[in-house]
Amino acid sequence: MLLSEEPETEEIKSSTVDGGKGTWKHAAFHVATTIATPAAYAPLPFALASLGWVLGVSSLVGGTLVTWYSSLLISSLWGWNGNNHITYKHLAHSIFGFWGYWSIAFFQQVASLGNNIAIQIAAGTSLKAVYKYYYTDGSLTLQHFIVFFGAFELFLSQLPNIHSLRWVNALCTFSTIGFAATTIGVTIYNGAIGI
Repeated sequence: MLLSEEPETEEIKSSTVDGGKGTWKHAAFHVATTIATPAAYAPLPFALASLGWVLGVSSLVGGTLVTWYSSLLISSLWGWNGNNHITYKHLAHSIFGFWGYWSIAFFQQVASLGNNIAIQIAAGTSLKAVYKYYYTDGSLTLQHFIVFFGAFELFLSQLPNIHSLRWVNALCTFSTIGFAATTIGVTIYNGAIGI
């Protein structure tokens, strides 16, 4: 596609004609997995610890409300201007025109790149920690585990569509809930014993 051309409408038509295969639970798993990434959760305890209980919890509640409201706004624009928009790029094109489409495409790629780098490092670090727990004298390094995780992601990327990942995303969603519950439990325990 040349820069002077309009975004492909054929892609939009073919995607909306097929219809959705999933349920609201599948959509919730996909959304939760994309929002609650290790890149977002890993630094959260450190960032909020210095705020104290009142300001820290208030910040979490405020962030939750802003995220919820933003999700409602974006979902209300799905049928904007008489068209069904299946991607943010097409929605931006409908609202802002040609440059809206290309600026969203650029920022999505930059955000995706940064998020993927952070996820690779976080996953590699976690895998290495498990490995070192069982093999204290093991010779594998962080780079090995980043490559292992990258190979696993490459395998997952060969699945035909996002609906094929629904069980992986469900597992990720429950893992995120488990991470949050564990963090809350450890925080309450540490508070109770005075750490």
